[in-house]
Amino acid sequence: MKYRWAKFYEAQQEFDTAVKLYYLENYGPSVHFRGKKVRILYKLYFPTKVKHDYSNYGQKMLDDSLVKAGIIDDDSSYVIQMETLCIRHDKDNPRTEIYIEEAL
Repeated sequence: MKYRWAKFYEAQQEFDTAVKLYYLENYGPSVHFRGKKVRILYKLYFPTKVKHDYSNYGQKMLDDSLVKAGIIDDDSSYVIQMETLCIRHDKDNPRTEIYIEEAL
């Protein structure tokens, strides 16, 4: 069981780094949602039309990475007012898109 958590921790660190680098390269350090409440939309595009179970793609890892990158303050329900997950198909360009907007 210890090995499994070590693998998860390693994957989380790699994911944190990827999210931070992508965000900084595309938006810069001055664009963030710190001090704000937000709504987040996750769009996951898969290469096949196989059925996917929404609960298998929990946003926890993504939320943690957004916090560690300094994009949002916290991943609590106080900061993240709403999260939506959409699963789509795009065989030519599988990807994950994250849309963050300030909650009113």
